[in-house]
Amino acid sequence: MGLDSPISYLMRKDPDLDRMGALIEMKQNLTDWSLLIEMVRRMNMAKDADAKQPGQDPQQNGGGKPDEAQAANDQTEPADDGEDQAEQGAEA
Repeated sequence: MGLDSPISYLMRKDPDLDRMGALIEMKQNLTDWSLLIEMVRRMNMAKDADAKQPGQDPQQNGGGKPDEAQAANDQTEPADDGEDQAEQGAEA
């Protein structure tokens, strides 16, 4: 079915590991990942951020509330008051 046990995977990767050793290693790996995730969330970085593109602000990184993100987008997008369409209609 394509499903695999992480314990079985670790035991195949390192034949010297028994089930208990694999379980301990898996728990340590999960602890390491949780620390990384916690730090990234605390810095409010996008998950694909790097040194060249660390992200902009919480809204752009997905850290803000949806209404805050929409408000930020509303402030950065030029207002469309329909003048462009009226001018195009007059020229035609």
